Amino acid sequence: MQGLQVNAEAFRLNSLFTDPDFLAFMRDRFRKDGFVYLGSLLSLRSYMRLLAEFEKLAEDLRYKNFLMPPYNTPRHMEVLGGQKIADLSPVINDLYRDPQVLQLIRTITSDDIYFCKHPEEFIVRLCCKKSLAS
Repeated sequence: MQGLQVNAEAFRLNSLFTDPDFLAFMRDRFRKDGFVYLGSLLSLRSYMRLLAEFEKLAEDLRYKNFLMPPYNTPRHMEVLGGQKIADLSPVINDLYRDPQVLQLIRTITSDDIYFCKHPEEFIVRLCCKKSLAS
């Protein structure tokens, strides 16, 4: 699979995602479970590059601590909304919209993709922290 052209540097997808049998397996898992784990989507080098992008965003995170209704359980999160991510990291924004990734998702889901149009929710970096009491 060719590299994704993101800001003049290529992200590489794991070659497993070009295998028709693997894609059929992923499609079947999605139909059965309603989701699939794409943890191996990127090559290790591309994953490390993406991780570095997320680390660059860390200083702009907003902290949210609240009780989650209706469970009344504490949530401790660090969040960063979509427009801020797009402004600070064109790399993440471009990857989010990459035609190759979108086609892969269409193949696995056998459906169209509908983008969230909310300016803060279209991409979200969310990190949940465990409560010290747990």
